[in-house]
Order: sequence, then structure tokens, then C-alpha cells
Amino acid sequence: GLGAGAGPASPLDWRCAGPGRWEAAWDTSLAGLLVLQQTWAPGWQWSLDAGPWTPAARVEHVLVGAPAPSGRHSLVLRYRPVGLGAGVALSLLALCAVLAVAGSLSRAARFTSEPPGG
Repeated sequence: GLGAGAGPASPLDWRCAGPGRWEAAWDTSLAGLLVLQQTWAPGWQWSLDAGPWTPAARVEHVLVGAPAPSGRHSLVLRYRPVGLGAGVALSLLALCAVLAVAGSLSRAARFTSEPPGG
């Protein structure tokens, strides 16, 4: 986190938890705004203390931000591209349709290839 290294310990522990996911934890008497040095885009969300996901704020027109209330808290910022869920659902639906058509063609081919009286 940011508290590691020389100098006074930071009240903020901040780490990258994977592609498009950042986690922060703090215990401070000051409230503020966490600003992630990432370009803001629709799809950035934050969750405070494992609460509901909320769209991230746009800071200075280009950066990602989330509230940092005073006290002991944890926050997760994540990026989920807009339309990702719908795209996955449509892809699965198309796969099911292809499998259904392939299954019917396979059954039809077996039915028509049987010799008469067989």
C-alpha cells in the first residue's frame, strides 16, 4: 500500500487487485475524495464497505473518483465496460441457438440416412 516505505505511515492502504480493480482501506478522522489516476469512462463503479455498486465520479473531467468518509472504511473501485453483461448474455443465447440447430440437423441426417425398413 501507500503506507509502506520511508517517512510517516499513510492512513491509506491502496493496491491494484487485478485488471480494472483497485482496493483501498483507511482509518482517519478526515473525509475526502479518493482519486484514481485512471481515465474515467462509463463503467467505473465503487463499493464502500461491501455496499452496493455506485457509478464513480468524474474528477477534473478525466479521472475516476469515489467518496472517502472519515472513520475506518474499505472501498473497491472496478471497471465493468458498459454492455458487458448484455454482450455475454447475447453470446450465450447465440451459442444455444447454434447448438440447437446443429442438434436438429444431426438428428435429421441420421433419420434420412437409415435404409428403408431399417
